[in-house]
Amino acid sequence: MRIKSLVGGLLAALITVSAAATPALAGIPKYILVEASRPVADSRAVHVLVGQEELKANINPSMVGVATGGGLLGALIDIQIQADRAKKAEAAIVPLRAAMTGFDADALAQASAKAAVEKLSWFQPGEMSFGRDVSQPGRIAVLDASRSS
Repeated sequence: MRIKSLVGGLLAALITVSAAATPALAGIPKYILVEASRPVADSRAVHVLVGQEELKANINPSMVGVATGGGLLGALIDIQIQADRAKKAEAAIVPLRAAMTGFDADALAQASAKAAVEKLSWFQPGEMSFGRDVSQPGRIAVLDASRSS
């Protein structure tokens, strides 16, 4: 009985404290970059990354081999399932790929990024570059090569 009243009292105190703190925090905007860190001496470089060059199929690997305990039979079943999935995915992509012939998605990505950062008056966008290497070493190399602070 005493434990129930103790737990009930603690819950009531917790609810009261959280309810009292919520209005105080409601007026504080959630900025990613604090106001003091926003001004820079020069402009910021913008690097647009688009990972894939063309429409590609993303095929989930088959797990039948694992479910059947592995072995040669399981591996052969997995190979056949993956081949069937790849064939169906490629057949579904062909019409879309043909319809998008001549469409410059890279230019659209660059224009969209430029329009988005130009809306931020404090960002001060500078030179824009484009790349396809979305790996961690590729992104680090871009940051190392940048003249922006």
